[in-house]
Amino acid sequence: MPRYSPRPLTPDEQLVQSAERIAHDAAAAEQWAAASQQTVDDEIMRLRKLQASLGITRFDAQPAAVPLLRIQRALASGLAKIDAEIDLISIEQYLARSGQSNKQALEERAARRRAVLGRDAGPTVQQPASGLPPEVQRALDVLANDQTAIQRPLKPAGRLAQLQDTKVIVAEGIRTIDAQLEELRSQAAYEQATRLQKRHGELLVELFRTAQRFAEKAADEQLLRATFAVAGYQPRYDLLPAPGVLGATLLLGRETHWDSQLSHYRRFLEERGLLR
Repeated sequence: MPRYSPRPLTPDEQLVQSAERIAHDAAAAEQWAAASQQTVDDEIMRLRKLQASLGITRFDAQPAAVPLLRIQRALASGLAKIDAEIDLISIEQYLARSGQSNKQALEERAARRRAVLGRDAGPTVQQPASGLPPEVQRALDVLANDQTAIQRPLKPAGRLAQLQDTKVIVAEGIRTIDAQLEELRSQAAYEQATRLQKRHGELLVELFRTAQRFAEKAADEQLLRATFAVAGYQPRYDLLPAPGVLGATLLLGRETHWDSQLSHYRRFLEERGLLR
């Protein structure tokens, strides 16, 4: 009997089938993305709870860092608006000179730049008690003056020159505030790490004790199988299988061997006064 062959799909049926497959793949991708995001959110929550239990203060909540981070965001927002306005003026000048085939793309780009310019101002800036470096203060002042200058519009060429000068000053202010924040971050990291030293030392010792017990039990297991073999029997791996973590056992070695990882770890703890 001749074998049955399915009827070829019509173009419309192929189109429907393709659309269904694309919709299915898109739904699967959305589910995967949602599950991945949930995993990330759960991990962030777990770390936040651990931070609270250990008494770790986040850097962005440090009293000395809060005003500097606000200034950093304000300057970054100001720089983004300067770049957007420079680009917008250049696009408008180009469109005014010629009607090119890419006019629609340029107009869409100009619309995006106007959206950036239409955003609200950056976060409210509060002066830190210790004052600000002159480069940062100058950048804040020039941004404030630029908002006033916008009310008295210049010709495009003059405005471009003004924006380029402002951009140089604001960029220098950002570099200065970034360096100040990194210095503060380093100091805060030292203080926070000092508070964690005791608990961290306890965990290191607990880890060593666990490694000791693991090595001891691994040696006992190896000795049992060796004793069986020495008694004149063939190894019975079906009944006395070697553990799958044998590689970890070999890596740790024995504490009685000077050059083993376990001995190195013990000396590491002894040198730091964590193990006596």
